Amino acid sequence: MSRIIKLIDEIEEFFENCKSAPFSSTKVVVAKEELFEMLTELRLKTPDEIVKAQKLLEQKENILVEANAKAAVIIDEANQKTKELVSEHEIMQKAYEQAQAIIQQAQYESNEMRIGAVRYVEDMLNNLESLIGEVVTETQSKNEVYINSANRQMQIIRENRNELISQLSEVSVENNDLNEVE
Repeated sequence: MSRIIKLIDEIEEFFENCKSAPFSSTKVVVAKEELFEMLTELRLKTPDEIVKAQKLLEQKENILVEANAKAAVIIDEANQKTKELVSEHEIMQKAYEQAQAIIQQAQYESNEMRIGAVRYVEDMLNNLESLIGEVVTETQSKNEVYINSANRQMQIIRENRNELISQLSEVSVENNDLNEVE
């Protein structure tokens, strides 16, 4: 579980353990300093996840730059060898074949390194996407639970109010009946 999700869970637990405000079933009394400490910690830890994603992207760029640099060196070496071997006809043909093989090998290795780098970054981004998806899903789920609970409480309040109004009407009718008897 990521540190961000853990902090969100702690904040929710903190609210659940807060005392209800007097004469209210929907409001709580909150220790302001403790809540601010939790929120500050959450604020400080959130950028860590973003920094990790940025480092992954930088690693991808570095790997691609390195692969391109190695490919350029290998191609330069192949071109240099080709120039040296061009002096004689038989050697020239052999040099051309070797140069082509080196260039193909360099291109193959460069492409393999690129593919490996892209797959690595893709895996990291998939993991990050999955983690963020879990955070969103968990947060939505907990919010739904809270909303459903609040709706149930509101329904109970309505029912209690309607019952009181009904009792008030009955008392009013009884008072009218007593006034008529007198």
